[in-house]
Amino acid sequence: MNGLLSLGIGPFQIHTFNSETVTNQTFRRKPTAFELKVCFATQGSIVFEITQPVSGHSIMTEFFRRHDEGIHHIAFDCNRIAPAERKAEFERRGFGLVQSGI
Repeated sequence: MNGLLSLGIGPFQIHTFNSETVTNQTFRRKPTAFELKVCFATQGSIVFEITQPVSGHSIMTEFFRRHDEGIHHIAFDCNRIAPAERKAEFERRGFGLVQSGI
């Protein structure tokens, strides 16, 4: 995060996602408990996200096990399409849900 701060990106909002803050946690369609630290910073129209897996199985722990650190994903604004509609469209295109929580 310090590298991004030195580039003028920040400040970051830091959140902890765990079983106390996110319910119904699943990974690969099985109930699971995981904890992630997630930091967000907005720079113009771009939102930067830094994620640190803390515990449990998640898409982040899987990524780091395979690739070490690096870019995991790029997100796009879904133009206010309802989450259920987005999920259905991704599944229609062959991209099933990997991780979830409310």
